[in-house]
Amino acid sequence: MLLIIIGATFQGAANAVVGLTVSPGSMFLFLGCAFLVASITGMLLKATHKTSDAKIGAAGAVALNLATAITFGAFYLALIWIPASLAAGAEAAAAPLAALVIASFKNRLPPLRLWLISITIFLLSIGFGWSQHMTGASAPGLGTILGMLLGVIAGIGLAVLATISRSLSTQGVSAYSILAVRYHATYILAFVCAAASWREYPSLAHAGSLVMWFVPLGLAAVALPLIMIQSGMMRTSATMTSAIMASVPGISFITETVIFPDRSSISSWILLVALILTVCFYGRTEHRAPKTVSRKLTVSDQQT
Repeated sequence: MLLIIIGATFQGAANAVVGLTVSPGSMFLFLGCAFLVASITGMLLKATHKTSDAKIGAAGAVALNLATAITFGAFYLALIWIPASLAAGAEAAAAPLAALVIASFKNRLPPLRLWLISITIFLLSIGFGWSQHMTGASAPGLGTILGMLLGVIAGIGLAVLATISRSLSTQGVSAYSILAVRYHATYILAFVCAAASWREYPSLAHAGSLVMWFVPLGLAAVALPLIMIQSGMMRTSATMTSAIMASVPGISFITETVIFPDRSSISSWILLVALILTVCFYGRTEHRAPKTVSRKLTVSDQQT
């Protein structure tokens, strides 16, 4: 769990830097560079990992790649219209609820109090995003709505990723094996989209200078935090992972406020503190809650 906390803190600050420094026209190029670096880093870690572990099947690899591409593609595209704190806030709003829904479909009934706290996190996150929108930190009109929707999609993807990672862990798959295979679809699709928008780059020299900046930025903002988060996911429940990641908007918000003090308000700070306290309460409640509550079969269930 500590690794997820450290990774989430690092990622929150890095997301703000990405949102403030990477232009909308070069976002696909950044995604390609960042996740290619993350993939290479994962493969190097896997190659130096001496302990044998279970192999990831084709279905598991495809699921990991699709969930990763959707999660991070949606999140970073949201930064085109809204700041990182809003995108992370929308992601945090959706992730715990999505994790509980997934747990319910897997024949586990989460306690009612977890549902109530997750709904509270959702409302606080949306309120936080709205308060930031009122300060003029996000794009006007439909741009903010589109950015928030992409953030919600990222949150659902995060819950799916946490569930897949936890499931693979129980099968004996290591975090290094997951890191080595999960990013391929993301960087391939990002480079394809970057090539399709080649008019955004006035010259090869300009594109080259961007790559020289995006590689170290991708290492610091994407690869290193995700290594820590992925390693923590393997030992932590999906609901707990989603709740911890709900702190990311707070870190992004603080970073953005340091750089642009005029993009904050008293209501934003109040909602942020309330969000963090609720997330902490969620973590404490989830830790004490029963691991699973099995659903009993009814007569109609047995007949189907």
